[in-house]
Amino acid sequence: MDVLNLVVPAVLTPTGNPTPVEQAVAEGIAAGFDPEMFLWINFRRPDGGVRVWYAWTAGGEPLGDRVDQLATAGGLDAAD
Repeated sequence: MDVLNLVVPAVLTPTGNPTPVEQAVAEGIAAGFDPEMFLWINFRRPDGGVRVWYAWTAGGEPLGDRVDQLATAGGLDAAD
């Protein structure tokens, strides 16, 4: 059975919301790293602030969940 892949063109509209662009950049960065890696990505803001994005590379999310489960069970989970 052949699968038809449809490509839908992106609709670009002016917006003051940088979130979709930042998300796309974070996902693109994550795609370039080895599996099971946690990334912390800082986007510098024009006002001097920083927006932080966290990203897992392929396979990292289940690994992170397992680490959290073990840490919580051992009483070591202080980050959440």
